[in-house]
Amino acid sequence: MIFRSLAQLSFILIILSVSALCRAQDKDHQANTNYSNCKNAEQLDASTPLFTRVQSTPVDVLKMFHDAGMSPEEHHMTKEESHLVKSAFEMLPPLHQRVLKEHLRSISFLDNMPNTALTSIIEPDTPVRHYHITFRAAILKQNVSEWLTEKERTCFDNKDISRSVKVECGKLNAIFYVLLHEATHVVDGSLGLLTDLNTAENSTYNSFSSDFPP
Repeated sequence: MIFRSLAQLSFILIILSVSALCRAQDKDHQANTNYSNCKNAEQLDASTPLFTRVQSTPVDVLKMFHDAGMSPEEHHMTKEESHLVKSAFEMLPPLHQRVLKEHLRSISFLDNMPNTALTSIIEPDTPVRHYHITFRAAILKQNVSEWLTEKERTCFDNKDISRSVKVECGKLNAIFYVLLHEATHVVDGSLGLLTDLNTAENSTYNSFSSDFPP
């Protein structure tokens, strides 16, 4: 199964960005986009360039993985990977960049992380919400076609060798799309576009989105 038409490509890109604004309905989506809470009393300097906000993963996030029997480890960024992250931030829409400057505390990359990314709220009870995004470092070595093919194949029985699934969306690095998805979580959580959000388990639709069933 190969996606080649412009309409199919547009649909995939819309799903990647807009689905970040919708609540997860199944365990797999919750594992990839679930909001967790972590505590960090540091202040946010909005003038700090976004691509320089790579820090260690919050202890609470690591504990969540460890409690689930997983053992992700901090990934040490190469110069090439740092350049990719810088380019990805620069390609975000202006609204995303503005909101992230004020609300994104930090990002980190983990090796052996089971899901693609995780957006965490730092000190959720404070008046101004700050966020941390954790990424699976392996996506830095995947282009968007490889990453989407990998995800799509999990929906099919891989024992049937007579069928294959492949998504072709070009060679742009996957981090561009994953960052857009997770950054939209931050925009939604900060501005309350679709939900009045504290955590994924405790969110309610606002007046704009209440007419749309989950």
